[in-house]
Amino acid sequence: MFDCHYDLLMYIYLYKDDIDVPKKYCEKIFKKDNITGGIFNFYYTSLEEMEQNLKIKREEIDVIENLRTVKELIEKHNIIPQDVECVIGIEGLDYLERIEDIDELYDLGMRSTNIVWNNPNKFGGGIKAKEEVGLTELGKVLVEKLVQKNIAIDLSHANEKTFWRNN
Repeated sequence: MFDCHYDLLMYIYLYKDDIDVPKKYCEKIFKKDNITGGIFNFYYTSLEEMEQNLKIKREEIDVIENLRTVKELIEKHNIIPQDVECVIGIEGLDYLERIEDIDELYDLGMRSTNIVWNNPNKFGGGIKAKEEVGLTELGKVLVEKLVQKNIAIDLSHANEKTFWRNN
């Protein structure tokens, strides 16, 4: 079974200080549940949701460093077996500092992204956007960069205006 939308990387990050929790969980899903691959995601929400729901403070949010940390944990503890097809995804690029940071995320293995995760951000509108914000000018630049890098753009959390690139 190949899971196309699995928030596994965030789960690993949330338990980075108790690595046995995600390690045991992964042993179960990759053996018993027969998951042979997937798009394993990190997700970023609004700052309020990050702090309240995930207990991640603003100063901890660094898209590149967070991904680097999780990749190091996966490799060090063999959390995802070598024979499992792993596509790295990031949902919500709210905290992307510069468009050029896509290059480093690509080098770390990111091959799929949602430019928004439900909430609107500087790139476009999410499905929870109160106003109908579409893809922003900066969002159009981001999309061009993602296309150039051949990174899949997942629009499952984008609102209709963002999906169709209408403003």
